[in-house]
Amino acid sequence: MAKKELILSATSLRENKSLSLIERLESTKLVNSLAKVYSKLLEERISAHRTLKLVHAQLAMGALLLLGGVSLVAAALLCAWAALAVWQCRM
Repeated sequence: MAKKELILSATSLRENKSLSLIERLESTKLVNSLAKVYSKLLEERISAHRTLKLVHAQLAMGALLLLGGVSLVAAALLCAWAALAVWQCRM
C-alpha cells in the first residue's frame, strides 16, 4: 500500500483560516437578517460583506459618541476610526 502525504506551509494555513473566519461571519443567520433589514431601509440589495462594513461603521460612530468626551486624544483616535469605517462603507 502506498503512503500518501500532504504538506501545507504555515503561511497558506494562516491565510485559509483568516478567509474562513470572514466567510463564516458572512454566512451567519444574524448577518443575513441584518442584510435584509439594511436592504429594506436603503431600498437596494445589501450583501453580507457590506453589512459587516455598515455594522463596523455603526460601532465606530457609537464609540465616538459615547467615549469622545473622555479626552482630546481619545476623541481624535475615535474620530479617525469612525472616518475610516465610514470611508470603507463606500468601497
